[in-house]
Amino acid sequence: MADGSRLPLSGWLRRAGAILIDLAVLVATWFVFVLLCFLVINAFGQQGDLGVVTTRAFMVVNLVFFAVLLPLLWGGLLIGIWGRTPGKTALKLKVVSVVDHQRTIGFWKGIGREVVRAVPFLVLFLILFVIMYEYVVDYSVTVGQVAIEGFVVVVPPSLSFLVYAFNLWWLAPLWGLIDHLWALVNRNNQTWHDKAVRSLVVVAELNRAERTVTSWEPTAPNQGGGESTATDER
Repeated sequence: MADGSRLPLSGWLRRAGAILIDLAVLVATWFVFVLLCFLVINAFGQQGDLGVVTTRAFMVVNLVFFAVLLPLLWGGLLIGIWGRTPGKTALKLKVVSVVDHQRTIGFWKGIGREVVRAVPFLVLFLILFVIMYEYVVDYSVTVGQVAIEGFVVVVPPSLSFLVYAFNLWWLAPLWGLIDHLWALVNRNNQTWHDKAVRSLVVVAELNRAERTVTSWEPTAPNQGGGESTATDER
């Protein structure tokens, strides 16, 4: 890669700021998506066991959002094709290929990058989905003249290992923390999900066509949160 094509790497603090913005956008998007889905379910759905219907609908809606829409739209399109999320756009960052800073990583690598970042969270969610979707049971108890209705989750003994696996939920945030802190010790400021698909996060102005990137010139070598230029990855 020619020196003229190298772009200044984003520092860790700048990436962290972009992540916080992205989290706020994702939470707001998730809330609107779930709300709209439940409005449709309530408008066209059949009346039944309210606890079971609501719980199963909630799990399915979240499965669609986190396991389908998020990897395809956020990972594949925003990161893979465009190279920018809302947070990265706000802080003038871009995800590019290690091989060529003028190119994004592509649709499938964009999905792969987000899957590596979120793999323990996806596993936990799938376990929770199986437990909550398949083994929700309604109950009704009459106390005097008051009827109390609700639902419980009854997991058969043969699948009790799922409950034990879910008790390891703390490994998911630990994975995410180490993944992002790894950029502090990597010479190219790469996280694990960057290394997996050979991507870099660089400082780049948003141009009109977004076919090339116009970089900010680095002002100083990387000192923790600052910018530096990439070195050849081995």
